[in-house]
Amino acid sequence: MQADALVRFTNPISLKSLALRQFTSRLLDAPITSDSEYMAGQLSAFGYTLSENPEVADLWLINTCTVKSPSQSAMDTLIARCKKAKKPLVVAGCVPQGSRDLKELEGVSIVGVQQIDRVVEVVEETLKGHEVRLLTRKTLPALDLPKVRKNKFVEILPINVGCLGACTYCKTKHARGHLGSYTVESLVRIIFIDLLRVAIKLVIKACLQK
Repeated sequence: MQADALVRFTNPISLKSLALRQFTSRLLDAPITSDSEYMAGQLSAFGYTLSENPEVADLWLINTCTVKSPSQSAMDTLIARCKKAKKPLVVAGCVPQGSRDLKELEGVSIVGVQQIDRVVEVVEETLKGHEVRLLTRKTLPALDLPKVRKNKFVEILPINVGCLGACTYCKTKHARGHLGSYTVESLVRIIFIDLLRVAIKLVIKACLQK
């Protein structure tokens, strides 16, 4: 299937049945990126539950980094495990973006680095038995998406994407494209929203303790 040759999206299943859906996330991405947090956040907001047990999960989601080869090797191993378990699979991140024709990715739904805001659509269609590939590049990815933080005390806020260089040992530019930076105003707005969210939680907690 060609990149972005999407099947027509059918009506989403109900929230009642969604509550029974579980997905497991295997993070092979770089620790300083927040793509995994954004994808988990969107799926959780839509009604999915993150499972720590891949055996009971309805779908596997693998997010990858292409800077170093161990991530791709680990991805290959996980894909083989998933196919053996006959679980629906979505692979995201730099590896499928930069190497979409890998044999291991045949028959697998993939989400490019600039399409993570559509991960719910891809998961929905994958669970229906469709293969979906979203790899088209676009402007800077949105920052105002739901999140599930790896560390609840740490906010990972990307200030740019891509790279200016083309180092022989790194595929970042090949996967993520030319350097693009977020405006100071957009970063300040996200920080303000996060601080406001924390403040609201603290106020509610304090009121409940009275």
